[in-house]
Amino acid sequence: MRSSLRLVLALSVLLSASACGSSPSPEDAAPPDAAPRDARPPDARPRDAGPVCTPACSPTELCCADSTGAPRCINPREDVENCGSCGRTCLGGRGTECALGACVCGFVDIGCGGTDESICCPPRSDGGIPYCANLRTDGSDCGGCGAGCDVDQANFCAGAVCVCGDMRGPCTGAPDSRCCEDEIGFATCVDTTSDPTHCGSCGHRCGPGERCTNSLCSFGPELCPSGCADGEVCCRGLCCARVLCLRDACGLDAADAGAVDSGVIDAGAVDSGVIDAGAVGDASAPELASRRRRWA
Repeated sequence: MRSSLRLVLALSVLLSASACGSSPSPEDAAPPDAAPRDARPPDARPRDAGPVCTPACSPTELCCADSTGAPRCINPREDVENCGSCGRTCLGGRGTECALGACVCGFVDIGCGGTDESICCPPRSDGGIPYCANLRTDGSDCGGCGAGCDVDQANFCAGAVCVCGDMRGPCTGAPDSRCCEDEIGFATCVDTTSDPTHCGSCGHRCGPGERCTNSLCSFGPELCPSGCADGEVCCRGLCCARVLCLRDACGLDAADAGAVDSGVIDAGAVDSGVIDAGAVGDASAPELASRRRRWA
């Protein structure tokens, strides 16, 4: 009896295993008229294989369409409109020539990007070479190739605009609005006609007690309408060296100035009128010393 039961159970197990192995899974089941998975839709167009050149191009050439769409054979190693591959142009700021299948701009063998941040500019001068420039930050090419920022108007380029410090724009460049930097490099627009720190030009500082009037460092209220030479100050309406102005000896000639500077003449006495500056100019050095002793 037990052996019969064992035989029935064994047959049941075998039948169950056979049924599981022969039943297809839902994923594998497919209607009999289903198309293959890689089949193209019936209305799909054939892939574009590109233009066809007749006669065929040589192995070193490519068949590319020209500007009119007509096919032609090109050399991808030197064609500026199809550099390395069809349609890859070196024009539009990427480069000036195609060499060995790469756009070239001056010394840059891989060319420029063709954008404002990287554009190929022509040479700056005769005999120069093309170069890649950033039109948004380059002070010599701010907003365009060769568009340099005027140093009187700005000290750097930001967003393709010449800017002076944090002024968000340029100065006018006129004497009353020039871009000047201070000792730590901070720039701003200043009036060089009246600023004692930048009197007449950026960085020209007036001395203690001097004021800046009409772009000149000056002592006293009197003006020097015709201006003064480099190295001179306007001293009570007269142009002279600062050291003479400080010694109250402005207006003396060279000999007198030397005597004053050496201490032979009392500059205060000259300026107060006790000594006649003209008479001093006619005296010799021994006479000047003798007079100084007498005046003392």
